[in-house]
Amino acid sequence: TGWLPRRPKVVRPGEEQPGIEIRDRKYLALADVCSLGGIDTDTGRALLDRYLTHEIVRRGFVLKCATCLYADWYSLGEVGHSYTCRRCRAPSLVVNRSWLPAADEPVAHYDLAEVAFQALKHNVEVPVAALARLKKDSRSFAEAPEVVVQLDDDDQIELDLLAIVDGALVIGEAKSGDNLAATAAAEDRWLRKMARAADAV
Repeated sequence: TGWLPRRPKVVRPGEEQPGIEIRDRKYLALADVCSLGGIDTDTGRALLDRYLTHEIVRRGFVLKCATCLYADWYSLGEVGHSYTCRRCRAPSLVVNRSWLPAADEPVAHYDLAEVAFQALKHNVEVPVAALARLKKDSRSFAEAPEVVVQLDDDDQIELDLLAIVDGALVIGEAKSGDNLAATAAAEDRWLRKMARAADAV
């Protein structure tokens, strides 16, 4: 989750986290990945190479426009000896005053692919952990990603879990908290809807 922006935004001295945060996105360098994961450089490099191969991350640079001082992340395909500012469209040379953070040479930073970013932002680890637990003690197991069950013409429900575990069909909702809804009445409505989904499935 190191690629997720810090919440809340207020950071006290000594609480700084690795990476560069720009407009609700976070970009990590190799050193940041190693620090967050508690891993050595070789392991971090191998991890990022694997992520690059599977298009989970993209490599680029965080650059600041010399004309309007707008900072943003640019993929390698957008940067040569110069690049075009996304805000003012002025060309800027990639020279010492343009790269962030300040260093002798620009440091590559990695952007998380949008689908992976959204998955982390919406707690993908919860259904993944639930499915892993269901699979752990099973002899046969098959699962499908999130599906929407159409209950009737104007009502539907999204299922976080849909799996066949040892021949039994399992559906479910994966939550990071203890409640399915904000109120008992809303929770009751949701459970009735889930029962209809179970019948439909």
